[in-house]
Amino acid sequence: MVFGKCSLAAVLFTALLAGCSPAKPDTDADKGPDLSADMEPAFQAAFGGPAPAAHDIQRDGKTASLQYTPVRMADLGDGRVALVAKAVWPDGCPQCGGAVSVHYLTRTGMGFRVTKAWYDLGPSGTFGDAPDARVRLDLFDRPTVQAETSDRVTGCEMTHTSLYELTPAGPVLRAKDILTKRDNIPMGAMRSNRLADYYGNVLSAGKGNGFKLHYHGTTDGDVPYAAGPDGVWKPAGGMALPPC
Repeated sequence: MVFGKCSLAAVLFTALLAGCSPAKPDTDADKGPDLSADMEPAFQAAFGGPAPAAHDIQRDGKTASLQYTPVRMADLGDGRVALVAKAVWPDGCPQCGGAVSVHYLTRTGMGFRVTKAWYDLGPSGTFGDAPDARVRLDLFDRPTVQAETSDRVTGCEMTHTSLYELTPAGPVLRAKDILTKRDNIPMGAMRSNRLADYYGNVLSAGKGNGFKLHYHGTTDGDVPYAAGPDGVWKPAGGMALPPC
């Protein structure tokens, strides 16, 4: 097939876009009180010093020291806030997944006092990278941490997302390892299965009513989610997602 210069450029540009994960724009889902000035004093109250700060966790029967940095804060009301941080292994272990921590703090005359802490929320991938984390205000009754991490298996790269509602008693898992990205890794050989290159956005079904996944790319459509008896939301029908 012969392309003109303009046509060839358009094809190459389209192919480039297909291979890149779209940027995540700021939305009303993330908007709340501006707590950016509180981030550093809250982190120092939580970890005893500036970022990055080390803290030991227990995982799979082993102790590991992770390096934490702050990423988000959420207003819990009544003078209480939540600090969200992300962590990686200090040696950059490529087989070790990162972690998300959440601290509940109360404002005092001198700054903040920690009331509760959780250091190893998921998801946990195998790249060794720290998860991405944001706070959603549009999904459940309370602010919700959306934590996302990358993973890789033979011939395929994936991204999984977990949701934790920040209830008064602590973060409660609302969804575990939602697939929000899947695409083939170029292998330099003919592919015998269908090309997979699609992304999923967690869309609110109305505050307090949960969410659905909207997929776009080589696969387009919706997957609704519903709460199970344990309070964890799972797929409730919708389209089947092709593997890599």
